[in-house]
Amino acid sequence: MKDWSDNHVNCLRLAIGVTFSVLLAFIVGWPASFLMAIIAALLLSSGAPPLGVKQGCGLIIATFVLLTFGQLLSELTLHLPVVCILLIVLFVIIGQYAGLSGAPTLLVIVFFIAILVLPLLGMASLEAVDGVVGGIFTSITLGILCCWLCFGIIPFRGQIANEPAKPALPSEAQRLQMAVLRTLLILPVFFIFYFLELTSDVLILIFIVLLIQMPSTEMGVKSGVGLLLANFFGGVAAIIIYKLLTVVPSPVMLGLLFFIVCLLFAECIFSGRPMAALYGSGLNTIIVVLGSATGAVGSAASEVIWIRLIQIALAVIYVIAALSLLEGYQAKRVTLPLAEPS
Repeated sequence: MKDWSDNHVNCLRLAIGVTFSVLLAFIVGWPASFLMAIIAALLLSSGAPPLGVKQGCGLIIATFVLLTFGQLLSELTLHLPVVCILLIVLFVIIGQYAGLSGAPTLLVIVFFIAILVLPLLGMASLEAVDGVVGGIFTSITLGILCCWLCFGIIPFRGQIANEPAKPALPSEAQRLQMAVLRTLLILPVFFIFYFLELTSDVLILIFIVLLIQMPSTEMGVKSGVGLLLANFFGGVAAIIIYKLLTVVPSPVMLGLLFFIVCLLFAECIFSGRPMAALYGSGLNTIIVVLGSATGAVGSAASEVIWIRLIQIALAVIYVIAALSLLEGYQAKRVTLPLAEPS
């Protein structure tokens, strides 16, 4: 591969890592196993060097602490609904502020899963929370190990791809204001799930948490349409893979199909285009949709495919609309003080 371009090397590494993660996660099938492939895709699609041992171990330890914190929040406050909701609102603001202050995206996502998803699951069964916590921790740990394995097989070449220009951090007051506004975007969905006890459909909440942390979704309507199209293509790819798997249901077929699809999406991810990162969301759509259908068979699996696609589409549309409102509000706050008095 010495004559390959850096982008082609990155594409191959991403395809190998995600395919291996999908095969392991889908075949073994522990709770929330699909997160392993999502974590591997997140780390391998950045085009950055591999995590150092210290940094990777730090992420694993921090994940354990955050999940334990969410587990305790579920067990200690679910019988006190008012206290539980107030604490969740406070922690969401803290998590958004940390994300806006440059905290690692992976930890911010884990934090939101811990404080939003685990309490919802605890409403159905605290035993289920224990299983999900173990599953999420296993998935993230294996995702990081898979990333190290892929960089061991295909070493990093020293040139960072897909590295966006880092904007200057807003002031502390601006970050706090933006954290509160972003919290207001997430809470309506959480309240619907909480008061209606929609514990079986938390996937849509997880996807909103994933999407709300994507800086590229703040680029306006054009980017919102791109995000919707990327997830649409991801959904189409998931349906094609599923239909082919019903003809030849074998791990070998699953691996080959995912490898081909990952190469196609990786080509877009590392293309260098302004909205290239949106295709990472499309790849996540494939993983989530197929991961949720692997436990079902026959017509049940087909129904799950379409239900998951509808849920993800609703999550994408909600995030686009919410961020557009937030962007419009922020633009209004900037332009109004500059307007001439009438």
